Amino acid sequence: MNRNTLLRSALAVAVAAGLMVFGAVAALAANPGNPASLPTKVTVEILKPLTLAERTNLAFGKIVGPIGASASNTYTVAPTGGISVTGTGGGSAVSGSHAGSYVVTGSGGNAVDFAGSPGGCSDAALTLNSVTPSVASATLGATSGAAGFGLGGSLTIVNPATGSPPVGAFSCAYTVSAKYQ
Repeated sequence: MNRNTLLRSALAVAVAAGLMVFGAVAALAANPGNPASLPTKVTVEILKPLTLAERTNLAFGKIVGPIGASASNTYTVAPTGGISVTGTGGGSAVSGSHAGSYVVTGSGGNAVDFAGSPGGCSDAALTLNSVTPSVASATLGATSGAAGFGLGGSLTIVNPATGSPPVGAFSCAYTVSAKYQ
């Protein structure tokens, strides 16, 4: 076989192959009832439900309230402990304040977000302004599936313009939450 014959044969094979591909594509286009399919799979990882346990609750302890009509003080317990007092009412912290302490458990090695939200107080003169976790998120221990965090908060006491300032034991509600990232 000479060179020209080989080139003609190769060209004929290429044209024939092109016509077969064109014919197959044209046949599919002309017959839309012949859909293509691809078997595949979906994956899922099921995590343990989170559980949240309180070790100690957030406590402002014993405090001296604001002095004088319409006076106010804000008492802040840091998420890592310690209390500070600000305002014009001359109040002070006496004893027993501490941050809250919580532990969350779930599927180890997964990241979790923490949050706190204040609720109402048992006296109108008190306002729980905020509750703040010591960390916004953490990764649950690979083996234990647990992570701990502290919780601080801020409480404001405003004396009434007339009448007596609040004296006695009071409580404020708050919610602590944790969720997987």
